[in-house]
Amino acid sequence: MEPQKKGRIPVTLLSIVTLVLLCAPQHIFGLLMDCERFQSISPPVFFIAIQMIMQPCLGESEDGIIRAFLSTGSLALSFGIIFASVSEIILQEKTLLFSLLYGALGGIGAFLVTTIIRRFLNRFFEENNANLIEVIESTSLALSQLLFPFLVMQMRMFYGADMALLFLGAILLHILPLGLILSHSRLQVQMHNLGRHQSVTPNDLKTPQNGMRRWGNMTGINNHHLADDYELPLKNITSQGVEIMDTIPEEDEGISGKSIDIPDIKLRQFHTRKYYFLFEYCQESRRILSELFVNPFRSIIKRQILFPGVILRACDMLIYTLMVSGLPCLVTGEKYRLSLVESSILLSLMALPIILIALTSAWMEDVLCEKSKYWHISGEISKLVGCIIITSSHTIFFLRMGVLCLGAGQGLFIILQERIIREIVDEDNWRLTRSHISAVSGYLLLILGFFTNHLIAIVEFSTIFLVTGLFYSAAIFSFILTTYF
Repeated sequence: MEPQKKGRIPVTLLSIVTLVLLCAPQHIFGLLMDCERFQSISPPVFFIAIQMIMQPCLGESEDGIIRAFLSTGSLALSFGIIFASVSEIILQEKTLLFSLLYGALGGIGAFLVTTIIRRFLNRFFEENNANLIEVIESTSLALSQLLFPFLVMQMRMFYGADMALLFLGAILLHILPLGLILSHSRLQVQMHNLGRHQSVTPNDLKTPQNGMRRWGNMTGINNHHLADDYELPLKNITSQGVEIMDTIPEEDEGISGKSIDIPDIKLRQFHTRKYYFLFEYCQESRRILSELFVNPFRSIIKRQILFPGVILRACDMLIYTLMVSGLPCLVTGEKYRLSLVESSILLSLMALPIILIALTSAWMEDVLCEKSKYWHISGEISKLVGCIIITSSHTIFFLRMGVLCLGAGQGLFIILQERIIREIVDEDNWRLTRSHISAVSGYLLLILGFFTNHLIAIVEFSTIFLVTGLFYSAAIFSFILTTYF
């Protein structure tokens, strides 16, 4: 138990703090919008959709390049936010450049860091406590939504929206030292020892064949179960046991007159290596492009039962993004006339049910597994009811009730999404199918976000919430009827 305590506690705490910082950009964008003129929700949509699209892209990597991923991702995220703030200060508006820096570049950086964090957590909780990974991720998401809206709102009151975004980029720079500490060699050694301690079972000690296959032939004993994998060279031996060697033709150095030019050989080797690296680069680029644009659609088309799930997930993420980004402008309008500080409190209030559901799910694993279908339906209906209450309420009390219902539905969605995919797919490679569903849903989210931006220029936010809620309800009932019944 000693290595478990030493390894799990620091890695878990560092992972939670890092994930809290990573989720901040998608929660604070609505508080930095200027509600008096046309605004766009493209930056948070890009930020979320890019992370969803890139899920199948990054495969298993070696431990030697983990620090490179962490450094690249953290710098891309922080500098994307900083450069977006600088572009807004110079151009005095949120242009397409702002959306690409804030959403696309920041989303790529957040994806790289999140992938490495999940890999660290999988080394601890994959076998027996896989649900704790979902608890850690959902708790970090809720803590980010609970803390950062109020913090950014205070910075906007004192320094303005542009400088508040610049301060946020400076805060996100701290992901780099956190990631370097998380990938420190001592923690890696503890994680490696913990993984070895957990992977050995009593059955492995009784069957040395499996033990040899797991740990390799470190004792020098001949493993007969590996003999089929190797082909021994044949030798010509006489009847007296003498081996006949192959005849090597001799060459007269004086008659040959041929000389070897060493610089020519090095030059040919250089060109060969150059073309080989170019070939490897083209092959890797082709693989990445195929994983991004071809394989997800091919996988979803082969399984038509996944279509309703893809549409539901895209609509679900659009509803959550629209509520988090558009709620501040909705409540500060003529209907409610709330201040920006009160709107930030509403965003923090939405995070309370997510934290409660995430923490209680660790002790309700059996109930969630047995009744996951009904819990999922309850969560989606709760989110739909929250959207309807928010768009149709006229008092602060019902507005808060709608926000709480929306948070409860989002919390159940985060906890149950992987369980639902495993039940639908029922395959060993369900993780690959999950990444394909996420990628196609990300593309669909980009399309829905594009049309939503055009609606913002024409109608009010309350009308957009109502129309989006109707599409969301159709996606919910289609998924329930085609998947569960």
